[in-house]
Amino acid sequence: MKCLIITPWCYDLELDKVKGTPENAYLKKELEKRGIEIEVLCPKTPHFPKIKKGKLSFIAEGCYDRHIFKLIKDKNFDFGISITGLGARALKKTKKPFFIKYLGVFDFFLIRGIKRYLYHRRLYLSAKTKPLGIVMTDDGTNGHLAVKEAGYKGNVLFLKNGYFKGLFNIDKVNNNQDVINIGFASSLELIKGIDFLISIINELIGKEKFRFIIAGDGTYKEKIEELSARYPNKVKYIGYLPYLKMPEFYKNIDILLSLNRYSNGTLPVVEAQAAGIPVIAFDIQETSKFIKHNVSGFLAEPFDIKSIVFLLKTLRKKQILGMKNNTMQFAENTFMDMEKRAKMEVDFYLERLNEGY
Repeated sequence: MKCLIITPWCYDLELDKVKGTPENAYLKKELEKRGIEIEVLCPKTPHFPKIKKGKLSFIAEGCYDRHIFKLIKDKNFDFGISITGLGARALKKTKKPFFIKYLGVFDFFLIRGIKRYLYHRRLYLSAKTKPLGIVMTDDGTNGHLAVKEAGYKGNVLFLKNGYFKGLFNIDKVNNNQDVINIGFASSLELIKGIDFLISIINELIGKEKFRFIIAGDGTYKEKIEELSARYPNKVKYIGYLPYLKMPEFYKNIDILLSLNRYSNGTLPVVEAQAAGIPVIAFDIQETSKFIKHNVSGFLAEPFDIKSIVFLLKTLRKKQILGMKNNTMQFAENTFMDMEKRAKMEVDFYLERLNEGY
């Protein structure tokens, strides 16, 4: 059996190259374990359409699938997987069974009118291709509403963000017992609350007991670099870290800030708790499912920066370190191992294929 995977990222299928979520690398590993041959189409494939970025990127969306169909129309494969909906309409035209896997933030349902069609065109149009099944990495943002809005009534598998248990059994670096190292790992964008982080840094920069360690990349990178240059002993910016380097980040922090403007079931939140590091986040959408207040972290009123600043000022490092065992236990009970998730995903594909297209 052969599977054709179409993805907008060439680096997300090999663990040593993953820059973000590793789940597609674990998916590839599980497919290979089942004896399924894999062919990958990504932007490095010759003649693959160049993926546009920016506010006007939706203009090019309609062209991608036409180009991709030319690449795959004569290929020999048994089923396809479209990552993020890229190439879904091309797969549909081959008349072979295919699946769609959506990742990340599903704010599709928050937007109404023409904006939803334009800025979520790939999701909207790909879900309408009626794939054999849809897999959604569910970070608590009601992704099922997005699929429902697009009119899809078929089989959907929701998978919470998970972690590889063998990777996050870490030993903390012995650092200054009086300093609380506050971590932030995310894309440096407004939807991830980077403006909230900057406000918190400005509020606490004069306090001796706090140090910020920031990992990530994005629109506000220069702003974070400026803060790091101005306060080198207080703000450390380490750039974007690949997946296998993340344990080094967790070794050096005591608590993690997750300041998303949507539910905080993100990968760093899961991984930090798996490493015994409590998380501070806004109590929005389904965040309380991913962080247990006063057990594995602390939940603040939505977008209330003052309450987070007050909380940090009252916390003591000994108190934070004392939460380690309960935090790890919560992660163990709540989140799934990445390899087990990948097995569930492949089972989903094969079961749907056996049911017939």
